[in-house]
Amino acid sequence: MAVLIPTPRFYLVLLVVAGVSTGNVFPPEQKESETAVENNASVTTTVAISVIVLVCLICAILYCAGTPIVHRDPLPPWAFYIQPHPNLVSHGFNSVSDGLTITNPTTVVRHRNGSFETDGARWSGGISGGKHVFEIIWPEVYRGTTATVGVGSLNAPLFLKPKGPLVGNDKLSRGLDISSKRVIQSGKPVKRCCGSNGLIPQQFFMYVDADSGNVGFGSAAEFWGFPITGIPKDLYPLYVMTGVSISGAHVQVMYRGTAPDANVPGPAAPQVFIVQQPAQIQMPVTVVLPPSDGNQKY
Repeated sequence: MAVLIPTPRFYLVLLVVAGVSTGNVFPPEQKESETAVENNASVTTTVAISVIVLVCLICAILYCAGTPIVHRDPLPPWAFYIQPHPNLVSHGFNSVSDGLTITNPTTVVRHRNGSFETDGARWSGGISGGKHVFEIIWPEVYRGTTATVGVGSLNAPLFLKPKGPLVGNDKLSRGLDISSKRVIQSGKPVKRCCGSNGLIPQQFFMYVDADSGNVGFGSAAEFWGFPITGIPKDLYPLYVMTGVSISGAHVQVMYRGTAPDANVPGPAAPQVFIVQQPAQIQMPVTVVLPPSDGNQKY
């Protein structure tokens, strides 16, 4: 069930109304020499304050009627109990277009000059079931007018010219453009995502529910829901993808864990990883990937 959060505008109006109702915005009445005149002035002042408060309340209602309310969906319960899986934790980027360089398994850097094309990167391990969480670190300066992240099939293209939202550009992938905060499907924006105000933060999370074909997103502070739904099974296994268009951009994607009942082989790791805001963002440790042809499935 969504929680309705009033915007700061609403509280500001209430604060003003409260100040008016206490009479602090009015200078104190000067004492009259005669008691009758003083009483009449007091009554007149009280009536005037009451009228002003009533007018302010009406204005507050009208002013806030058009104010958007932020809908915050609850984080799915399984996301609180994800645990690293040994068969996925060693994976990372292994397929990129010629405009990107893999500096370590979780980081790609765009070395192509200019921003007239979009270069793509794909994760090495395909997901055919289960529930998984990935952490993305994508600074705002490296986004430009289009920066996409999502999932796609092994045959989804990794290059687009002219520049555009790569992930979600055709029927082989589904993506979120974090620059425009819109879900991209078949090359078209289909819906908005991630709140009504502000930018998507540098660090955010992607929740891949391969059992239901849904992909969600959220920050360390809130969950934005599952804007990507109903991914057809003929696209499986699903591979994490990114589309980058800014020269010099550094993008990180890190696997953070799998739900205990995830459809992946091998024993579950004993420790439980809970998604939370880290004290500070640390660069991942470079690991050596096993030889891969990009067809591993989990």
